[in-house]
Amino acid sequence: MNNENNYPLPVTAIHILMLLNALIWLVLGILLATGLHPAPPESDFAQMMMAIMSIGTAAVMMGLVLFLQRRNRLAYWLTLALLAFLFIMTIVDQVGLVDVIVLVLHLVPFILLLKERGWYMQPVSGPKNHIAV
Repeated sequence: MNNENNYPLPVTAIHILMLLNALIWLVLGILLATGLHPAPPESDFAQMMMAIMSIGTAAVMMGLVLFLQRRNRLAYWLTLALLAFLFIMTIVDQVGLVDVIVLVLHLVPFILLLKERGWYMQPVSGPKNHIAV
């Protein structure tokens, strides 16, 4: 994170929690892809699809954090949608201790994003990157 931007504490917390969330999804994807997950799906195809989706989710989350740091409004709304989707998908699955931790990691940044909406909706000051046509 770039401290020279002086992000408000809740915004910094959002970015950190999103990166932690991405790390969890990445680890899950790697565990599934390598066959080291303790409870893999019965089908090899399902296991590989879950690995790809988990790693993809991690990549999307990391990308969203980069755009959130720039106060990108589309990234703000996409992040809310992704966190809501992941929260719902986690609830409809079997819920154990790890799932509760993941639920919190989806819910806390979601709530903080709603709370800090004004910060993300402010226009970014500084030079604009325009492409001459």
